[in-house]
Amino acid sequence: PKLPINGNDLLKMGLKPSPFFRDVLLAVEEAWFENPNISKDEAIAIVKKMSSQKEISEMKSLFNRVMI
Repeated sequence: PKLPINGNDLLKMGLKPSPFFRDVLLAVEEAWFENPNISKDEAIAIVKKMSSQKEISEMKSLFNRVMI
């Protein structure tokens, strides 16, 4: 299958290879299986949403550690 984005696109977006990087690609792949006509812009929106959620989670974790 040819996904609308690949690892090179994620690198260009500033993501570094990591387990999260893999999770993002899997989420895009899952969305592609649900809708093979997913556009590159829609795939990028998935990446941005997941990145935002990850940042929020990391900030909450840091806040919790500081408050303890």
